[in-house]
Amino acid sequence: MPDFGRLIGKGVQSFSHSVVLGAILRRVVADQQLHESGSAYRFGYVYGGPLVAGFLKFILSDAKARGIDHLKLLARDGVVIDQAMEVLGITSVTRKVLPASRRMSVFPR
Repeated sequence: MPDFGRLIGKGVQSFSHSVVLGAILRRVVADQQLHESGSAYRFGYVYGGPLVAGFLKFILSDAKARGIDHLKLLARDGVVIDQAMEVLGITSVTRKVLPASRRMSVFPR
């Protein structure tokens, strides 16, 4: 179980942090599936969701600041962002997932 006491002890920095932390705590305490499932599921719920949401918020705010209205997402990691945008119903920017290999993303020195 994550050390939520340490997070709460530092003080909640904003209303949105309070809402997210409260939702996570409520689910972790009340959801039997989180208690019965493996640690990977718990880790994904407690850390993965907020991490992806925060990264998506950064991507969208940066795109807005730069006047970008269409995102090209590279396969593999980009699929996660695409699925998050789909689940959250984000339509402020359009997007397309492009096939990409790991080899393509390695830049020679």
